[in-house]
Amino acid sequence: MRWAEVAGSNLCTAFHPPAFVRDRLADGWELVEHVPRGALGNPEQDLIVLRRPGP
Repeated sequence: MRWAEVAGSNLCTAFHPPAFVRDRLADGWELVEHVPRGALGNPEQDLIVLRRPGP
């Protein structure tokens, strides 16, 4: 975390490696697409699309 003392503002930032997103945050979800630097902005961010599995 950067700037944890201002949590809730736009200055709070967290960085997660792709393996952490895939193995922990998206556990139980289907990875549809991962586009490095796919969400343009300042800074650019990876774009990750997940799908909840069917019944």
